[in-house]
Amino acid sequence: MPLPPLTSQIPPSRLDLDDKRYMLAPLEESPPRSLISSIQEFGVMHPPLVGETRPERFTIVSGRKRVLASLQAHPEKHIPCLVVPPGSDETRIFALLLTHASLDAPLSIVEQANLAKKLLQNRNEKDVMPFLAMLGLKQNSHALNELLEISKSPLPILQALHDGTIKPVNARKIRRLSESDQLFLLEIIRQLNLSGSKQQRFISMSFELAMRRGSPLRDIMRNAPVPAGEGRANIPQQAAAMLKWLDNECSPRLNEAKKQFRKHLARLNLPPNMQVSHSPSFEDDRLALTVQCSDWDDLKQVVRKLDGK
Repeated sequence: MPLPPLTSQIPPSRLDLDDKRYMLAPLEESPPRSLISSIQEFGVMHPPLVGETRPERFTIVSGRKRVLASLQAHPEKHIPCLVVPPGSDETRIFALLLTHASLDAPLSIVEQANLAKKLLQNRNEKDVMPFLAMLGLKQNSHALNELLEISKSPLPILQALHDGTIKPVNARKIRRLSESDQLFLLEIIRQLNLSGSKQQRFISMSFELAMRRGSPLRDIMRNAPVPAGEGRANIPQQAAAMLKWLDNECSPRLNEAKKQFRKHLARLNLPPNMQVSHSPSFEDDRLALTVQCSDWDDLKQVVRKLDGK
């Protein structure tokens, strides 16, 4: 049975901070002030995981932000660490990394992608499948290839996926665009603070226009109501204007049909108990009139009026 990591007090000078072979985040992340304050008051409650690369020299396997926070909280103080048992192979080290890193929160989609990429450097797909199970993913080539495709995204997109600016559900569609288009959309998403269903609609409609017109999105959206930096108070209105513009560009005929329908409906000036509905997506000219009646006598009077009796 493999030995578990053992706790050891390690001097900061023996930690190799430049060795980032096990770092899964796309960029170095500064520790939050709350973590530094916690370590100043209570010490390191969740020791980072390290591995000995050579005598008296260690690399960080997991918990990098805790190490950096410890160095800021107590620069000269030894750091309590979990040390990977000597003789552990790389597969065992990555298994410990994943287990340790997941104690706080699930890995982001980018951390998962970077883990898959690192694992495949010296292993075949079969050896990586157990790690997919640990991540809660299906153990098949499709799930693995999805992660590998994400890992190829431009660094700003990776960081946006990692920090939650872009939702994972939108990752597949946005990465099918050119790098310049991806970065342009990210710029707008940040300016308009688009999230949830609004972000999904924005990316879907932008993607549709890019595929349909075959031009850079920056050119396609030259006349769009692009944010003009008028203050955060106007962001919801700017976002609504942008989505409306995209909707009109994607479906000009449908939106014109809706406009004409509303115009005709206004001219009819129907009473409150009457409603007119159109065919789905205005696929033909059929209309349906719905009349709400309070009882049978009311219905009979309506029918007489319609018959002109």
